[in-house]
Amino acid sequence: IHDYIRSCEKCAKFNIRRTAPPGHLHPIEYPQGPLELISMDFWGPTPQYSINGN
Repeated sequence: IHDYIRSCEKCAKFNIRRTAPPGHLHPIEYPQGPLELISMDFWGPTPQYSINGN
């Protein structure tokens, strides 16, 4: 079925792509000194397991 749909001209015409095409990869620029690049990962909220919040 997948091969038929891919080869069908009518299907290709009416089933347009609904997502953006993948972009091009770019090289990463390395920082030249300390604290020039900072990143953080956020996760939460987390449940509290005790009265003290530990």
